[in-house]
Amino acid sequence: MIDDLDRLIWDEQENDGMGFKNWTVYPNHPDLGEVEIGGWDPKFYSQNPPAKFMEKWVKNQALFNLEMVKHLPELAWDKIEVKKLRTYKKDSADYEVKVIYRNVGKLPTALRQADQVKIVRPDQVTLTLPESITGGNNPIARIIPEANTVVRDRPGVRRLTNSTTRNAGYAQGGAANSVSIVVRVYGEHVIEGKASVSTTRAGLLPEKSFTIR
Repeated sequence: MIDDLDRLIWDEQENDGMGFKNWTVYPNHPDLGEVEIGGWDPKFYSQNPPAKFMEKWVKNQALFNLEMVKHLPELAWDKIEVKKLRTYKKDSADYEVKVIYRNVGKLPTALRQADQVKIVRPDQVTLTLPESITGGNNPIARIIPEANTVVRDRPGVRRLTNSTTRNAGYAQGGAANSVSIVVRVYGEHVIEGKASVSTTRAGLLPEKSFTIR
């Protein structure tokens, strides 16, 4: 650990003694009267490098930031897979819509420490069907809620049944991530839907279309 003596020696040898000023009596402070002024320079020793070293460390910081940019997370679509899971006697069927996206950057879409202190949220995958086919008394299709999820309507709040958002965890650098959502289709219909991805640190993926047939 560097103590004050080591810092004083460095300041004298490397910084021309500019970082520390000997304590000196100042007799005419307007409020306090006689005081002493001196000590370490807070602006160009404690908070920032001494002026003569500033350019070097500003350059180093800039180069670090440019290198960091090369490692940031970056989202890209992989694909959306649609697979029939089961058929029911009442002329309906369940389809699994698997939304797959990639982090083509090097860092994850959020760091573990950021998650632990709760300043980020997991990646979010949103699946949306046309509202015209999911509403009314006889919907053509509907999104099946996640297991153990209880959906309650609140007075005065209209719940959208044509869209759902699911947590996808965090996509690691260079890896794919996915979420599977079940859609039930009543009768023989071709369903067009859209999916999107949003993250705290890596931004958004625009909507991508898929077809259930």
